[in-house]
Amino acid sequence: MLNRFATKWISIFAFALMLLILISVWMNWFLPLSFIGRSLISLEAFVIIIVLIDLALKKSKHI
Repeated sequence: MLNRFATKWISIFAFALMLLILISVWMNWFLPLSFIGRSLISLEAFVIIIVLIDLALKKSKHI
């Protein structure tokens, strides 16, 4: 149970990290902001992605 839970969270984290990298690359390409602005927006996006994934998992668990 714990092992399955841990692998699930590791995969979620890896997926979120991949999206974060894609978002930061996209921002660098189209939206040349300062480094601080870019990292703040990327951090916000990262938190939003994790929250959305968490909500989706909670919903699927209830069904």
